[in-house]
Amino acid sequence: MFEARPQWVQWIRKIPAVSVAVFLFVVMSGVSQALELADRHLPVEPLPTIRFSSALSYAEYITQARALITARNPQATEIISGTKGATVLDAIAPKQWPLGNGCDHPELGILLIHGLSDSPYLVRDLGDRFNRNCTLVRSVLLPGHSTLPGDLGQVSYQDWIDASSWAMESFSGQVQQLIVVGFSTGATLAIDYAIRNQDRENNLVSLLKTGSGEPLQEDTSQIAGLVLLSPAISINTSVAFLARWINALGAVFNERLRWASVAGDLDFAKYESFHMNAAAQIYTLTKRLGSVLDMKHPVPVPVFVVASEQDTTIDTRKTIQFFHNRTDQQSVMLLYASQGIQTNDNRIEVRNSANTGHNILSQSHISIPISPANPHYGKNGDYANCLHYAYSSQFYSCLDRNNPEVLSGEITKKNRAEGTLRRISWNPDFEYMVDRIDQFINSLKRKK
Repeated sequence: MFEARPQWVQWIRKIPAVSVAVFLFVVMSGVSQALELADRHLPVEPLPTIRFSSALSYAEYITQARALITARNPQATEIISGTKGATVLDAIAPKQWPLGNGCDHPELGILLIHGLSDSPYLVRDLGDRFNRNCTLVRSVLLPGHSTLPGDLGQVSYQDWIDASSWAMESFSGQVQQLIVVGFSTGATLAIDYAIRNQDRENNLVSLLKTGSGEPLQEDTSQIAGLVLLSPAISINTSVAFLARWINALGAVFNERLRWASVAGDLDFAKYESFHMNAAAQIYTLTKRLGSVLDMKHPVPVPVFVVASEQDTTIDTRKTIQFFHNRTDQQSVMLLYASQGIQTNDNRIEVRNSANTGHNILSQSHISIPISPANPHYGKNGDYANCLHYAYSSQFYSCLDRNNPEVLSGEITKKNRAEGTLRRISWNPDFEYMVDRIDQFINSLKRKK
C-alpha cells in the first residue's frame, strides 16, 4: 500500500518557507560533498534557445535542436556502443518518424513529450511502436535538456510550456486528430494545455498555430485524447516548495548548494545531477496545474493514465484523485501495484508489478515508458540505475549485472530493506500497456 507521510510534514509546512530554507541551507553547507561541480554544472548566460513561433516549421525546428545539442553537449558526436554508427545526438534529439509508403495524408498524429532531466530518448520506444498505420509521430525537446545539466539552472516552466504548446500546434492542418503522450513533466504539460485551451462548455478548442488567425474550416486539427505516463500531478516530497529559496540562497553564497544532487552524469540520455531550479520549476508547474484543477475544471478529452503505486517521484494518490474526479467515462487507468489494492472506480485496472521469479519488487517512476528490449535501459541494457547508493559499497554491488542477488524496483524504504536494490528502468508489462493504449487510441478515432 501507499507509504504514510510522516507527522513532521504538516508541522514543517506551518513554518515560513524562507526560515526553513535558511535552516536547510546551513545544514547543507556543512555536509560533505562527494562530488564537486564540473564545467557541465556551471551556468551559461545567456542560454542558447530556440525561438518558437508559427513561422517555425517542424523540419527547421529539428535542424535547430540538433545544432543546439551539438554545440552544448560534448558527448553529442560519440558513437553509442553496440549500434551501427548511431550517435548520442541521434538518440537524444527530437525526431519525426518516417511515414510509410503511400501515406501522404496521415489522419492521426502523436506527440511524445519527455520528463524532467530526461531527453526524447525516454519516449522513443513508444514512438517506435506507434509509428505505423499512417500515423505522424513526433517528439519535442524541452528547453534545458539533452545538453548539459547546468542548463536546467537557466530555464523556467514557461519555457517548457512554450515548447510543448508549439509542438502540439505544429500538427495543425497536418492531421485530423492528435494524441498527446506525456511522461512525468510531459504529462503535466499536456494536461495544462488541454485544460487551459477549452471553451466555456468545457470543449477543447481546435489546434491553431499561434497568430494564425481565423480557425481552419476543412483541415481543423483536434486533440482527441491524452496518454499520461507517471504524470507529475503532485511531487512526492514534503520540501519541494523550498527549492526556489535554496536555489536563490545558493546563487548568492555557494553554487554547489544550488544542486540537489551532483553525480558523474554517465547516462547519455538523462541527467544524473539535479539542479534546485529544476525542482523549483516543476513544483511551480504542478501548483499552476493544481490551481485550475481546484476550480473543478475537467480534462476536456479522454485520458489514458499509467502509474505505479510505488513511485518515489510523484504522489500516486493525487494521480488517482485526479483521474477519479477530473476525467470522463471514456478514460482508462492502469495502476501497477505490488499487492492487491481496491479502488472504487471501475475504469481503473490494477496490474501486479511484482515478479519475484525475476527479482522484481515493483515498477518505478522511470520504468513505465521503457521497453524490456531497450539497449540502454532495458532488461539487458548497458545502464544500471544505482544513484541512490551514492558511491557506497552497495553502489558497486548494484552495478554488477551478473549479481543474481540484486533486486529491481522503485527505491522505496520498504524495497531497499529487502536487499541491494537497482532502480528498475524498464517496464516488464510494456507490451500489454502499449496494446491497451492502442485500444484506447482506436476508440477515439473519428468514424469515416
